[in-house]
Amino acid sequence: MHWIDGTSYEGQWTNGVQNGKGKLAMTDGTLKVGIFKDNLIVEEHHSEVSPYAVKILGSSDSSK
Repeated sequence: MHWIDGTSYEGQWTNGVQNGKGKLAMTDGTLKVGIFKDNLIVEEHHSEVSPYAVKILGSSDSSK
């Protein structure tokens, strides 16, 4: 599932609600992997920020 703001969820659903194992990718590059219940992550197995998030968010290169 992809939302208009760029957030996406891949995983299990129950009656249109995130329930079970899943991955939530946010627009800032954060990836949350774990168990979801009623659209909330209740058991986080893994979370990280992509190294590409800095470039996407427009961080300046101090070497220039």
